[in-house]
Amino acid sequence: MTSEIGYKYVSLFPEYRVIFDEGSKDNYNNERLCRNFIKGNLVNSEDHPLIYACANVLQYSTKLKEKSSTYNIPAGCKFLNYSLYYPVCREYESGYNVQTFYQKVKEQFHNFDVCDSYIVPITKEIFEKLQKLADLYDNFNKVKSTQEQESSSSCSYAKKCATSYKKYIETCRHDSTNEFCKELKNFRRIYVDRMKDILCYENTPKTLPSIIVYDTKVIISIPFVAIIVVSFFFFILNKFFSFGSLICPQIRKHKSLRDNHDEGTHQFQNIYKSTNINSYAKEFHISYKTV
Repeated sequence: MTSEIGYKYVSLFPEYRVIFDEGSKDNYNNERLCRNFIKGNLVNSEDHPLIYACANVLQYSTKLKEKSSTYNIPAGCKFLNYSLYYPVCREYESGYNVQTFYQKVKEQFHNFDVCDSYIVPITKEIFEKLQKLADLYDNFNKVKSTQEQESSSSCSYAKKCATSYKKYIETCRHDSTNEFCKELKNFRRIYVDRMKDILCYENTPKTLPSIIVYDTKVIISIPFVAIIVVSFFFFILNKFFSFGSLICPQIRKHKSLRDNHDEGTHQFQNIYKSTNINSYAKEFHISYKTV
């Protein structure tokens, strides 16, 4: 049995929401069965939300099982897992979590098992994160691709997506490796790709900021670590490999060669000057015959 929450499937929730909602419209048979079961075993009420939650489990699970070859079963079941939280856990304190409620229904009605491996307990924090992603994709699916004319409706939903995304990524600044942040990264990629085909005014973002993690402690410590490493490196060289004794003779040798070079150059310049002077004097020397 998988215990993953299923953030990576939220992009498909809009598709399975349609299937879920369509099934709940004509569900009287399942409601009658669930009313008898819920009232007799869980809560003494003729119109408790658990009755409709039970009926939706029966109807939706049957639909998934019938078309298991064409539906994405993990995504469909994770949507069921998400949709059960509100009536079972949040609005009404039934004393059950999603998983225990599902098991109770399954014990009573044995004709469905398609989602057994995907129904897990959901905390309030997890539900809120799933809800944020679900709302993000619901709005995004209303952004229609068109290069011919600007759609004010599409641009409005695109701006809503951008605003929500920028707000949500703040929780990922110090840890972007969790599943919620990974799905935000995936949403950014899809958004940027879709917006290439959308004509909107300039105030509608065509891209979204990436999630960049800054660890200030690491950044501050880098210079100090570098200084320590370099100092230790030179200490080792001087201590064990006589690095200093090797460098100094080389420096002295280089200085000696340079001094010899300078002295030779100086002597050459003196010889050159002396030769030039003699040549100059010889050029202007005049011989006079004696009378």
